[in-house]
Amino acid sequence: MLTGLYDIKDLTSLKVDTYSAQVSINPEDPIFSGHFPGQPVLPGVCTLAILKDCICKATQKRLVYCEMAQCKFIGMVDPSLSCTLNIDFTLVGTVEKLTVNATVSEGERVVMKIKAVMAEVF
Repeated sequence: MLTGLYDIKDLTSLKVDTYSAQVSINPEDPIFSGHFPGQPVLPGVCTLAILKDCICKATQKRLVYCEMAQCKFIGMVDPSLSCTLNIDFTLVGTVEKLTVNATVSEGERVVMKIKAVMAEVF
């Protein structure tokens, strides 16, 4: 669905259950022509999908969001300013009920903070 929009360039385990990822955004992706014409912004739902993909890659499991205790979009991701997202997240629990605490940044600027629960899809 989001093929070509982003690429997970680096995913590093910092310590047990704590990860950092760098994600490259394609500023030429067609999604930006409609969101918004002349003022491209990465849709929030895409930011959530990118985070989910990073977590799935880290756990090597197919996961879905099943609860969001907190999700704050603090800033917009403008692909004309920066094409890299930094994603830091911590995982607690099991794949049956995995609590995620994450921060998504564009450079030094935080654009999203989230606390959610994910579960494995069978």
